[in-house]
Amino acid sequence: MMMNSGNYYALDPVGSDIWARISDPKAVVELCNDLKLEYDAPRERIERDVLTLLGDLVAAGAVEIKS
Repeated sequence: MMMNSGNYYALDPVGSDIWARISDPKAVVELCNDLKLEYDAPRERIERDVLTLLGDLVAAGAVEIKS
């Protein structure tokens, strides 16, 4: 992924899946629900990993979180 800053960022396969899923804005809880159906992982881990990735993407200026 490249942003207007000219910086490139690499995502692992799950991160790339999350990136694709957020191309249309959605609530974090909805994103986690969708991922729980797809991946065999505890809900708590999915939530933690999603929030961590979203935090990193926000810090990089790649996404905005809206309430």
